[in-house]
Amino acid sequence: MNLKISYVFALLMILTISFASGSVHLAPKMITSASDISYLVDSTGNELTWQFMAEESNDEPSRYTVTLDGTDLTGHTLVSWDDGVDIVVNVDGLILGSYSVKISVNDTGTDSGQASATEDTAVINVVDDPASVTTDTAIPDNSSNTDTAPFFIPGLLALIVIRRKR
Repeated sequence: MNLKISYVFALLMILTISFASGSVHLAPKMITSASDISYLVDSTGNELTWQFMAEESNDEPSRYTVTLDGTDLTGHTLVSWDDGVDIVVNVDGLILGSYSVKISVNDTGTDSGQASATEDTAVINVVDDPASVTTDTAIPDNSSNTDTAPFFIPGLLALIVIRRKR
């Protein structure tokens, strides 16, 4: 009789924790990070490129915003993005100087337990000396997301409860 109660208790615990774990949201994973660049003043074709993947499905809408030195960049405010598709930002037309370009990407969803946005910053130097021009290639972000632990907790707790009762 006590063994049946233990199994029922373990099942209730699994369902409770699984339900709570279902509300955990994960920030989008950055696949490619834009590199810092330097370009000659008045040159064209200067772009920053990022790529992201949503860590959850059916969590719409996914939006990004790009800022240049803290000011929203026209055409890049709350724009939809898709998994694995490049987000390309043209940075032509800047005057001599150094600039900070920041992207903030989210996978918004429809409930209140949202993950924080994924952010990345690139530096642009606009120069008048051709020897100062550098362009790095995009850098893949191979970091792993460790926010998946809550999904393993229910099974682990159930095993502990069942083992203790034996």
